[in-house]
Amino acid sequence: LTSGYKAYYIGMKHRSFDKNWATFVAEHALCPGDILLFIPQSATSFGVIVFNEAGIERQYPWHFNFTIPLT
Repeated sequence: LTSGYKAYYIGMKHRSFDKNWATFVAEHALCPGDILLFIPQSATSFGVIVFNEAGIERQYPWHFNFTIPLT
């Protein structure tokens, strides 16, 4: 999984996330009700975007920030 410029190798076991999932959850401070959107990047790699239960995207310090200057 990729989140901003961070990458996580997450193992799968019987249709459940396994290896390194606890690290991903802790670093993203995931809570019950959060929504994760998985975006395929290749056959074995996914990007992930995290939304809170209100549907607002969570921003993390390691995410890319794009701003458009208003002139």
